[in-house]
Amino acid sequence: MISFTPPRRRTMRFDMTPMIDVVLQLIIFFMYTSTFSEMVRTPVDLPEEPGEEIEKFNTDALVVDVRTDGTILVQGVVLTLEELRKIVGGELIRGGEGSHLEIVLRPDRDAPSSHINAIAGELASLGVRDWRIATVVPQGGVR
Repeated sequence: MISFTPPRRRTMRFDMTPMIDVVLQLIIFFMYTSTFSEMVRTPVDLPEEPGEEIEKFNTDALVVDVRTDGTILVQGVVLTLEELRKIVGGELIRGGEGSHLEIVLRPDRDAPSSHINAIAGELASLGVRDWRIATVVPQGGVR
């Protein structure tokens, strides 16, 4: 007697575990790198001044910190005024004509204004007219 048995159907299983692992690692990577630029900044006691609150801060901006003793720092590296001039000049050349270089100056509250004026003079001599000074908004808020 001949018996006919129906052929077994092969079911394909797709294991999602490796894909979930990769997605979670990507999420961790992007969360870490998005906050890395904030971790590089040196702690500075910013002056209290009412002014314009920026809702969205440009992460590509060149952030220049000025300590109480007049030390200039860019991404945690101590620079002289001439080295800062070379960096800004290089960024302007690299950006090309019509590019917009955003510079944020973060002076310490007790930093001498002569150092800030010297930086402003160097920026002006390079043709940079649009830069900002970071401050902390006092309790009264923005004017």
